[in-house]
Amino acid sequence: MSSVKDTIPRRDYQSELDGIRALALIIVLIYHTGFELFSGGYLGVDVFFVLSGYLITNIVISQFDNKKFDYADFFERRARRIFPALYIVLLVSTIPAWFLLVPPDMVSFVNSQSSAAAFLSNIFFWRESNYFDTSSELKPLLHTWSLGVEFQFYLIYPIYIGLAYRLFPKYIFQTTAFLFLMSLALSHWGAMVKPTPNYYLLPTRAWELLYGALVALWHIKHRDRKDFTISKSKADLITLIGLLLIIIPVFYFTTETLFPSAYALIPTTGTALIIIFSKHASIFYKVLTLKPLTYLGLVSYSAYLWHQPIYAFIRQLEDYLSGLGVWVAAFFATIILASLTYHLIENPFRSRSKISTRSFYSTTATALVGLFGFSIFTNTTNGFENRFHLPENLQAQYELPTSDNGWCFYSIDTNRELPLGAAGTQCSIGKKQGFEYQGLLVGDSTAGHFEPFWDEVGEQINAKISSITTNWCYPSLTDNFTWSKDTPAFDQCLFNRQYVKEHAKDFDFIVLSGLWMQLKSENRLSEVDELLNYLIKDLNKKVIIMAQAPMFDRVSILKSIYMQHNPKIIDKDIDAQEINKNFNLLADNNTNLYFITREELFADNSQDIPKLTREGLPYSLDGIHLSIYGSVKAAETFLGNHRQSNLEKFISEQIIN
Repeated sequence: MSSVKDTIPRRDYQSELDGIRALALIIVLIYHTGFELFSGGYLGVDVFFVLSGYLITNIVISQFDNKKFDYADFFERRARRIFPALYIVLLVSTIPAWFLLVPPDMVSFVNSQSSAAAFLSNIFFWRESNYFDTSSELKPLLHTWSLGVEFQFYLIYPIYIGLAYRLFPKYIFQTTAFLFLMSLALSHWGAMVKPTPNYYLLPTRAWELLYGALVALWHIKHRDRKDFTISKSKADLITLIGLLLIIIPVFYFTTETLFPSAYALIPTTGTALIIIFSKHASIFYKVLTLKPLTYLGLVSYSAYLWHQPIYAFIRQLEDYLSGLGVWVAAFFATIILASLTYHLIENPFRSRSKISTRSFYSTTATALVGLFGFSIFTNTTNGFENRFHLPENLQAQYELPTSDNGWCFYSIDTNRELPLGAAGTQCSIGKKQGFEYQGLLVGDSTAGHFEPFWDEVGEQINAKISSITTNWCYPSLTDNFTWSKDTPAFDQCLFNRQYVKEHAKDFDFIVLSGLWMQLKSENRLSEVDELLNYLIKDLNKKVIIMAQAPMFDRVSILKSIYMQHNPKIIDKDIDAQEINKNFNLLADNNTNLYFITREELFADNSQDIPKLTREGLPYSLDGIHLSIYGSVKAAETFLGNHRQSNLEKFISEQIIN
């Protein structure tokens, strides 16, 4: 086999590739509007990855072949291509963020901003991803994770090619194929057992870029050889197949599809086929090289950068901006800003004659230092919390009660310094001395958020309550989980459940709480029934079930905290109300089961559940969880109506078998 060096042709501008870019961009832009028909539109990024791998391989191989590769020059060219537009978007996004993002989200935003500036946002979003995280559609810079993957690839890939040229120049294709297969296998495994890092990190995404690299290497060896001929009709047919391999999954893939995994071979193979054969086609080559498409492809990088901030900030204003017309306007605003950025920022910065190397790096360094400085200052001011009014005595109370702020909830997923195991079972609330009863609070974060409630109530009913709670660990004795099992919370959950199984007999009563609505949607309520049977029938224990608190739209609830907006109850809350009603009926027919209703927690002498406390602030922290403040207020409502007397009677009565 002849070496790559001997056969490399000269690379010319391939306008059809910009047509493919345009297709991928349109898919991504429409998908992120929330258009349900495009349920698999996230695969547009995978098309971009293949194209990037293809183009970067052509550049690197060409330079190595001509013995002109210079790593510093290569890095500068990549930096000139990527940095300026990105930094402009990062800086401009700060303006709407200042006015629209409440303090917790502002902190997250600036941290993602500095991570994006350093091309580490894929790692940042992987580490940030957890149950208490902001919805992805509300994160203005979430899309920059893909830039992190690409840039990390750009740093490593030329080193690999350089070593390959020295050590095995005749086998670059084979070794690249081996790396491709290793990364693909890792990706498919990761999609099943470690989906979050699998989605964000380079080792499990590299195969998509390497797919493009393999296409480039194949092209270098075959495309311009005289014995490689194909009729235009066949090329059109294969190109059509390639397009269908991209387009069909857009409509059939969903967020439930294992991705990225071997399933991603479908759109990436489609991209590879278009790259290889569209140049030889007639109809589809003309389509892909239409001026509007190629122009859209040229500005696709800037359009990709702009679309997510625009979309996310529109969603922050959904009380005022909604409807199809808004999203159509957002689409065109993205293209207009992309065009301006391409002509005024991207093109000038690519030219060394217009902007010298020294000027480029000094400007970049200044922007980078400014972004990092802004991030540090934002963190020290808790997201510039003084932008919005919240009484000083309540600021510390608008948090989830966790082990980090003096409570028991063992949030091991968000605080990786917490030790796994017994330390998560040794915290108690309520009456610590001279108590008459011992209780056990069991569940996930929606059990943990009731700790201030049970601390107050426990004092009144002479009970010490041990809290055995951690992330996603709903009441069950199985090894099932409502989140990825690649988190330490899963291992802690298994420990907690074993603790409950072994020690529940030592307590006078057990309190169960969970996100009942989610368990119903995932058909897991039967596990709660099994746990109830174990506790009541097998162990003869008294069991108390907590109602699921009202569910609110997250943006709306945060604005109601900081901006005095009226929170909206989310549509799915009706499911939680139905489940609460079923638990109440179950308790009415079982003397060893007690159900604490929403009315008992939140309604003062009324059957209507208020959205806000008497102070005009929400009980909820984020739409799902009660804040410390909200949990204490629920206890005040419960105790203020002397409902603890019924609870004490239930706990003290003899078990009825």
